[in-house]
Formats: sequence, C-alpha cells, structure tokens
Amino acid sequence: MRTAILGVVAVVIIAAAALGALFLYSNNYETALANAKRTIHENLTATYNVVITIQGQGPLNTPPVTGELTISHMPDFQALVVNGTLTLQSALIPMGFSVPIRMAMWRYNNEWCFSLGSIKIGNIINIGGTTIQCTPYTNITRDFVVILNESKYVGESTWNGEKTYCFQSTITTSSPGLFHTSYVINVTSLCLLGNGVPSNILVVIYPVGGAGFTGEYGVVLNATLVSYSFTFNQAEFMKITGGLLPG
Repeated sequence: MRTAILGVVAVVIIAAAALGALFLYSNNYETALANAKRTIHENLTATYNVVITIQGQGPLNTPPVTGELTISHMPDFQALVVNGTLTLQSALIPMGFSVPIRMAMWRYNNEWCFSLGSIKIGNIINIGGTTIQCTPYTNITRDFVVILNESKYVGESTWNGEKTYCFQSTITTSSPGLFHTSYVINVTSLCLLGNGVPSNILVVIYPVGGAGFTGEYGVVLNATLVSYSFTFNQAEFMKITGGLLPG
C-alpha cells in the first residue's frame, strides 16, 4: 500500500512539474515583457554598442555614427546618466571624429534638470561643465511604456548564449519642444532578456509633420547590449553635476 501511495505521489509531482514547465515555457515572452516594465522601477546600468544613421535622400543621408554608450537609471527622482564616446567616420574623415558624451538628467519637483559634464575634444575644445539647466517636467519613460504595451511578439534570439524574446511596435508621440511636431517611433526589433533588460534595439524615428518635415527622413538606431548590472552609477552622476546627489 505504501509503495502504491508513493507511486501516486511521484506521478502527481512529475505531472505538476511538467505542467509548470509547460506554463512557464508558453509565457516566457510575456514574463520578459512584464519584467521590462519593472526595470523602469529599478536601478539599472547597461552598456551598448550603438550605430546611428540618418535614413533619407540628399544632404541628410550621412555616414553612420558608431560608439559605446553606458546608460544608468535610478527610478528615485528619475535620475539618468549617459556617458561614452560616439565616432563619425567617412571618406572625408578617414581617421574618424570622436565626441565624448557625458550627461546627467533628473527630476526636481516639477522640473526636469540636466547637466553636461566637462568633455574635451582634441587638445583645444572644451565643452560643458557643471552648469545645470531645468525645463518643465517631462516623463521620459512614457514612450517606453507605450511601446511595451503595444508590442507584438515575433520570435526568439540569443545574447551571449542566453535566450531573448523579440517584439515589434510602432507608436506616434509628440515633442512640443523640438520643432513642435509629432514623431513615429518604429521599433523594428526589441529583444529582451528574461529579466526584461533590452539586449538589442533596432528603431527608426521620423517626423510626421511640422517644420517642413514630411517623414522622408528618419534616424535609425541599432543598439546591442555589452553588459549590465542592477546598480546606479552615482559616482558618475556626482562627477557630472559637481557633487550633486539625485533629489
């Protein structure tokens, strides 16, 4: 009798495990999508290899800008730090022209403040410093949430041997402070790790009206994850802002 009971229990456990595994497998991409929304509320530092091009005709059809950018986010006070280097290389500039990027942004009451860190281009050009500028508050995560909500699952990929889940989405948003126009954000591919961290992003952003734009031109961003950690780069934030703490 004991053997029979143990056998039934074993079968139930195996069946439950199999059903659980099937459930998790069928919802992997939904979990990744839900976790991506959670990352907005977590400290996250991620480094990406980026390629930026302008898609279109005529003089705006430029050579690609390439580089590596580290983006660090802290949900408290919506603090954001971006640092890295972007390089433009073309037939006219075969050695390339590199520009360091150092910027901090954060929310203060009802304002959105930013500071450009002091950067040096070559031996003579110095840009930025610890000057802080503030504008009326804008929710910078709003469009990201809308993109996730509108995402359609399209398949799997991999990053460093780890499975990722890929989505597509297209939204229209507005930027009143920039040419007073609306923009289409066409996310051709957004691949997420299971924990929600974006591993690859291919997106085209183009205006749909205002300031003479007709949607003929678009900025194409291709970003591939290099590394990440669930931390905030407070040291870099304080360097750029002259010792200021988010808040």
